[in-house]
Parts: sequence; C-alpha cells; structure tokens
Amino acid sequence: MFTRIDDFTDLNGSSFMTTVDISPDVLHSRFGKADPSDGYKTSMEWAFKDEEGNVVSLYDWKSTSLYSSGLPNPDVLGCSPFPHRFHVGGKSYEVAHKFADWLLSEGV
Repeated sequence: MFTRIDDFTDLNGSSFMTTVDISPDVLHSRFGKADPSDGYKTSMEWAFKDEEGNVVSLYDWKSTSLYSSGLPNPDVLGCSPFPHRFHVGGKSYEVAHKFADWLLSEGV
C-alpha cells in the first residue's frame, strides 16, 4: 500500500524506473491535485511512500506544451479522461514496479 506524501526531499537521487498508462483525470480524482513539478519537462507530479518508507514519484514527462509547442496544454492533459503514459521514478526497480502494479490493482 502506498500513501501520497507532500515532501519530495526523499526523492533526491531517484530516477526513471518504469511507466504506467493511466488517466490524468482519474489520478486527480483519486489523489488530488498534482504538484506542478519543474514546469518544463514535467507539468504534474505526485509523490508516494510505502509502509517501509520507500518513495516513488509519478509524473508526466515531456508531455505538454511547456516542453514543446505541438503538445497539449498542461491544463488540457491534466483533466484528460484518456490514458496517458506516466513515468514512475524511484530508487528501486522492485518498488517502482510494485507501485505501478498497486496503481492498476486499485482501479486507478
């Protein structure tokens, strides 16, 4: 089980691990408004922690007009009901894949 966290400090040193296809609209409904992230390569990000204190992040990557003018506006992508490929970042492949599986098993 993973819970959302507001402190991104423990994510320092994390990196891309895997992807998961999920609707941004569903993520917002389930986990609340995303953090704005870096405002360039990413426009939305959520951070999570498991029972053992392992952290993961879920974020769009180079997906909006913040990165390239031919891509959707962040507000449009952020409320899309259609699946989008999000990146999962972390410090462990095992934990990142466990998180992706958990997201999908939760019906998110």
